[in-house]
Amino acid sequence: METSGIAPENSCPHSVTLDGRTLVANKVLPSVRGAVLHSRCLSPHEKSELVWFVDQVRRYEWFPAFVRLPKPVHDITWNYTFHWNERVLIAEKRAEQKGVEPEPIELVVLTALHRLQGIMIAGPSEEVNLPPSSTDRLLYIAYMATAPWNREPFLAPEGLVPSSLKGVGKALVRQAICLSRQLGYGGRIGLRAMGGSAAFYRKIGMTRIKGKVKCAEFPGDPWFELTEQGAETLLPSSS
Repeated sequence: METSGIAPENSCPHSVTLDGRTLVANKVLPSVRGAVLHSRCLSPHEKSELVWFVDQVRRYEWFPAFVRLPKPVHDITWNYTFHWNERVLIAEKRAEQKGVEPEPIELVVLTALHRLQGIMIAGPSEEVNLPPSSTDRLLYIAYMATAPWNREPFLAPEGLVPSSLKGVGKALVRQAICLSRQLGYGGRIGLRAMGGSAAFYRKIGMTRIKGKVKCAEFPGDPWFELTEQGAETLLPSSS
């Protein structure tokens, strides 16, 4: 059943046990009690209940909030079940061509205040464009989005405004750094800045690579990379 407004803050129309690995503990949003980053790496043919959950929450909680934004957003049509399967197929095809095991694909969700606050799909890897680097690969962030009520500006009827959180996007990037280190990429990450998000990535220390880059996906959007030094600034190895 479709909803016409934004659900009350203590409700969630669909639920699932979020039992993925918490790689960066609750330090990511220290001011928000109970903020947790869950990360799930699934085998290629495993039924993904978590991916289904993400799409359901977007449909019932995020979509009604999207209409309150003053202008259309690029991710309103995203289907995470489709995008997840797409990333897995890319990883499988690469592995088949090289005769190796497929690279892991991670689905990361940030939950806080009884709501899904941010989503990220990371992997497989891409080639590094920005020297110097101790590795020739980086973790590719394929899709990342924060909940509509965490964006500026957000307009909603009085009494139905979810609590807005700052730092969700940065927390997801820090999680990606952690994953990159675990995979042996030294914290390096790369992504396409979609929907006017380039200013955010510059602010957190990522560098835009102009001209042709080695990642062929979404060539119309600017490519940003985070170096190992930048990763250390955002998420010190000792933390």
